[in-house]
Amino acid sequence: ESEGVVVDEETGAKGVTKLQILKDICSKAGVACNINEFLGSEEYIGSYDDSVSARTYISFLAEQAGAIPTINRFGELIFIYLNELVEQEIPIDLVESYQNGEKFKIARVVYEDAIRKFEAPITEEEIIGDNLYLNTANPYIFSQEQVNGIYEIVKDFEIDSFKTGKTIGNPAIDKYDLIKIQEDNTIDFKWDGDTTDREAMEIMTGFG
Repeated sequence: ESEGVVVDEETGAKGVTKLQILKDICSKAGVACNINEFLGSEEYIGSYDDSVSARTYISFLAEQAGAIPTINRFGELIFIYLNELVEQEIPIDLVESYQNGEKFKIARVVYEDAIRKFEAPITEEEIIGDNLYLNTANPYIFSQEQVNGIYEIVKDFEIDSFKTGKTIGNPAIDKYDLIKIQEDNTIDFKWDGDTTDREAMEIMTGFG
């Protein structure tokens, strides 16, 4: 592994913010960055490990912000947040088959390595729901305060997993939208787009 000191090209100061690092990664990769702030974005980073890929750095920065990195339909890097996902409905009569899965609800956020353990909320009451485990390899998560902040962003996010057969594609739906199968067949649905069948969907989660 090799490590280098981050230097602000404008001021010459050693250390730049997490937001500057993110935008610099995007600039070098030729990708537009549609992110202007996030949790911890103004905190300074003094060094970097150049053996870590840009993709991994972006995932680290997103995770410590309680976000998920993705590319939108305009080719821009964005951070999406679980409790701000756009809900899109697909009538059940437009899917080949439908099978309910498990229900998940984020009730606790946990960071635990061999030395430290941070979790939120801190309470003696019984927690009903699922744990969201953070990546212990993330160098930008190192305090209880950060875990508290992530918890406040993702808490109470709830989802039902499901499987379908093939379904008609809808260009209005983004890959990061929250899909709901509308089981009321009385929906008046007019289709003006591509009628090509899409592959079966399987909506799962990474909760534990």
